[in-house]
Amino acid sequence: MRFGTVWRREGDWLGVLLVAPVLLFPSRFPALSIVVLVLFLADRLVRHRCPVTPRRGTPFDLALTLLAVMTLVGTSVSPALDVTLPKLSGVLLGLLTFRVVFSASQPSRRFWWAVALYLALGAAFVVVGVLTTNWQNKSQAVSAVTSRIPRSSLELPGAEGGVNPNALGASTLFVVPLVLMLTVHLSAIAREVPQLSGLSTWGERTVRVVAWSGLVGLVAVTVLSESRNAWASLLITLVGLAAVGPRSGRRVVGACALLALLSGVAILVSMNLSSSWLGRVELWDRALEAIRDFPVTGLGLGAFRSVLHTFYLPFYSADVIVPHAHNMYLQTALDIGLPGLVAYASLLVLSGSACWRLCRDSSRARRAAAKGLLGTIVAVSLFDLTDAVALGAKMGLLFWYTLGLIAALQAESGAGLDRGARATGVSP
Repeated sequence: MRFGTVWRREGDWLGVLLVAPVLLFPSRFPALSIVVLVLFLADRLVRHRCPVTPRRGTPFDLALTLLAVMTLVGTSVSPALDVTLPKLSGVLLGLLTFRVVFSASQPSRRFWWAVALYLALGAAFVVVGVLTTNWQNKSQAVSAVTSRIPRSSLELPGAEGGVNPNALGASTLFVVPLVLMLTVHLSAIAREVPQLSGLSTWGERTVRVVAWSGLVGLVAVTVLSESRNAWASLLITLVGLAAVGPRSGRRVVGACALLALLSGVAILVSMNLSSSWLGRVELWDRALEAIRDFPVTGLGLGAFRSVLHTFYLPFYSADVIVPHAHNMYLQTALDIGLPGLVAYASLLVLSGSACWRLCRDSSRARRAAAKGLLGTIVAVSLFDLTDAVALGAKMGLLFWYTLGLIAALQAESGAGLDRGARATGVSP
């Protein structure tokens, strides 16, 4: 098959895969990143007229467009372009990821390949995080385990001192709810998904064992991160999933929630707790002050860390770098203004409501995926109340991928209703 034919069919996937390393690590390829980015956007404009939103409309398009515009505004007003430009690259990669995941995940057989790739990508983030985390153990029991984990010599740009354990805990929140719901409903998925329909009984059991083993490993990483925020977010999410799930699944999800609670309590008891709550409250107060000063444009994308000690004087020492406001919603307003916060909040509301509607879909496989994706949105949104996966962060790529899967699942569910209506002669 000629390259031109492959590019026309799979150009979006191939293009994003080619530019992803450059946009994830722009400081390593400063000149190349600009050239590749310009060429790629020019190709998208020629082929699709808009490089951000898909050719086929989604409910997220207006919010995505507003967020993209405010990201450019936040970039133009930033006083710290050395920090802003890598963030801009990350946001652009996220928007492109949303577009390509939505466009390439249809029909439904391709959607499940996209789900598999999402889980592999999430697992890769977790594994790299475990190997590069700068463990800041608060519990002797956890320290005894993390001290045995081999430390990689790999230093990620932007995290030269090691990945923060809270960020490691957050990375598991993108994967655990989806893996759990897909595993609980594996039998129904195996019957409905073409890629699994040919599995034998032993094959299905093997997949189930692998899935449960991976899930246990992910939850163990969440516990080892000692991120109380991640624990609480995951626990609340699991309780919610148990409440909306079928009776057969409630027991399993409820048991997982109870296990997570008991593990968290056991480690909290052994911790030497030094609460950082007062420090975060003061940081939020400084963030609100900055938002009042720059309500429309924000301080600039990623610029909060650069101006905090100069203009808003927190109690932190000037040697302490505060990467964000430890609240995603305040941080978004700081980055791209209140209009940008409205756009981001709209994405959360639209994605959550779409998943909620899909939880009543006629297909059990789609219902399972919808519940898992809803759990991801809820868990990350809860985590973001006292921490932040800020715009342009590398881990934020998983957030945009999640939105793309939700949009594709919603489109496929609508197509299924249309096909059913045509078959029965009844309007959907």
